[in-house]
Amino acid sequence: MADQAYSGPGYIRFDGAPVSQTTNLEISFETGNTDVVTLTGGRVGHNKGPKKIMVKADGVMPADGFEIDWPSVALDQDPVEIDFVIPGVIDIPCTGDIRNCKLATTTEKGNSYDFEFHGSTVEPGLP
Repeated sequence: MADQAYSGPGYIRFDGAPVSQTTNLEISFETGNTDVVTLTGGRVGHNKGPKKIMVKADGVMPADGFEIDWPSVALDQDPVEIDFVIPGVIDIPCTGDIRNCKLATTTEKGNSYDFEFHGSTVEPGLP
């Protein structure tokens, strides 16, 4: 069996530039669908719901400060335009907001952050 080529790591693009300090991205395409259940037939189908993208991102903080000041972005509570990219697989331009930003400091790993993005795509055909 021949070796298979696989896509490289994903990244965030914010204000048009890649964010290099990201260590993990989890992208969820949420449909918001709900079951239609009848008394005599059980589950008979579903209703389409509002589509949403939810992303959990983790990253590290360099000694000279944030690459992007995610706590300030979250606390501003303003809409942001942000892209989530998996090279050669998908490039998802989104609009939404940054929520639940957390900072962590430990003795064995570098200082880190995590946040959630909640929003939708700006291109038709994507969730």
